[in-house]
Amino acid sequence: MGILTYGYDSSFIGTAITLKGFQKDFGISKMTKAQQNDVSSNLTSVYSAGGFFGALFMYFSLELLGRKMTIIISDFFFILGAVLTVGPVSLGSMYAGRVLTGFGVGGIAAVAPIYVSEMAPPAIRGRLTGFFESFYQVGAVIGFWINYGVTHNLNVNSRMAWRIPFGVQLIPAGLLTIFIPFLKESPVWLLKKDRSEDAIKVYSYVRNLPADHRYIAEDVAFVRGQIEYERAVTGGHGSFWANLKAAGKEARMKGMRNRFALVFLMFMWQACKPIPFI
Repeated sequence: MGILTYGYDSSFIGTAITLKGFQKDFGISKMTKAQQNDVSSNLTSVYSAGGFFGALFMYFSLELLGRKMTIIISDFFFILGAVLTVGPVSLGSMYAGRVLTGFGVGGIAAVAPIYVSEMAPPAIRGRLTGFFESFYQVGAVIGFWINYGVTHNLNVNSRMAWRIPFGVQLIPAGLLTIFIPFLKESPVWLLKKDRSEDAIKVYSYVRNLPADHRYIAEDVAFVRGQIEYERAVTGGHGSFWANLKAAGKEARMKGMRNRFALVFLMFMWQACKPIPFI
């Protein structure tokens, strides 16, 4: 649901802010062409800026508070931002709402693939993590069709025409809120915090196996080995700068450079697709 929200929020804005009702209610129609372009670009860019800082700051939440709490915090910021874009009719609240929704989806985008990969069995981990992109694109398609339905079936001069696309943001975010109580904390994070018993309980629940099953023992042993490796690489320090330095060192290793470059290029070209601007 979080990634679906991310995809939808990235795609619907381009058309929604060009609706005559939106431009009339926010006084954009009375502005000069240059001012209109500034408002349009600002509404898009502040969302991206919020996403950047959301992904950055949620790193600390991921390590200090856990994966589940990070999802809760990100969802809270997103819902707060969505309400600000739907409720008050002022550019100030719209800007604030876009920043907060961006901050929320930035956090969700940071935690979702990590959470899925840490919960999934190794045999299907890659496929489940790949759903990140699939759900992002599904959300983008939904955003396109919501705008299409609004522009062809509603009075585009009405306030309801632009409030529907903005309001739909709350549906996947609300569903995520409903399902949060059923989420378990990541066993990897629990093991990092030396909460082995809780981690084994989570593995037992997720794998639907007894706590003393050898598969669970293998998972725990593997994760502990990775944690020890990370601590050895960072010199036993779990600080942000120590992890960043270790990640940079690993990224420069032969065989890893091309992988980092591939991921970077994929995200760069994905961000350059025309959907958000149509």
